[in-house]
Amino acid sequence: MKEQCLICNKLFSKGRLQVHLKKKHKQDPEKYYTNYISSDIPKCPICQENCRLASISKGYLETCGKPSCRAKLVNIKGKENHIRACRERNKKWKTEILPDGRTRQQAIIESGQSKRNFKSIQTGKKISTSLKKVGNDGLTNFKRSFLEKRGVDNPMKLPSSVQKLSTSYNKRTGYD
Repeated sequence: MKEQCLICNKLFSKGRLQVHLKKKHKQDPEKYYTNYISSDIPKCPICQENCRLASISKGYLETCGKPSCRAKLVNIKGKENHIRACRERNKKWKTEILPDGRTRQQAIIESGQSKRNFKSIQTGKKISTSLKKVGNDGLTNFKRSFLEKRGVDNPMKLPSSVQKLSTSYNKRTGYD
C-alpha cells in the first residue's frame, strides 16, 4: 500500500513517508498528522495525557503508551468483553427451553443449588469445629497460639488494647 505525502504529493511505500517527512520537510510525524490529517489528539482514558501516535497510516494509539496505562486498558477491555459475553450467554440461556419445559438458566441454577448448600454447611462446620476444639490444657487452638505469641489468651487483654479502651472511654465519659 502506498502512502502519499500531502505536502509534495509524492507516493511512498509503507513506512517510508515518515523518513521522507523528516529529511525533506523537516517535520516530525505527529506535527504532520495534526496539520494534514486530523487536528484532534485523543486523550488517554487512564491518565488523561495525550495519546501517542502509532504511525501516520494507523493514527493514534488508544493510550499514552505508558506500560501501566496499556496494561490497565487491556484489563478494562478484558473485563468488558467478559461481561458482554456473559450477558449474551445469559440472554441465550433465558430463552433456550429444555425438553422438561424449564429454561437452561433455571436448570443451571437449580443444579448448582444443592452444591452451594452443601459447601456452605461444610465450610461452617470446619470453621466452627476448629475454633471450638479444646485441648488437654482447657484452651482452644486460638487462645493457645495467642497465649504463646503474646503472653495473654485474649486480644482485649493486651496492654495496648487496654490502653486504647481506657483512653476512648475517658474521652467519651470523662471518667477513669
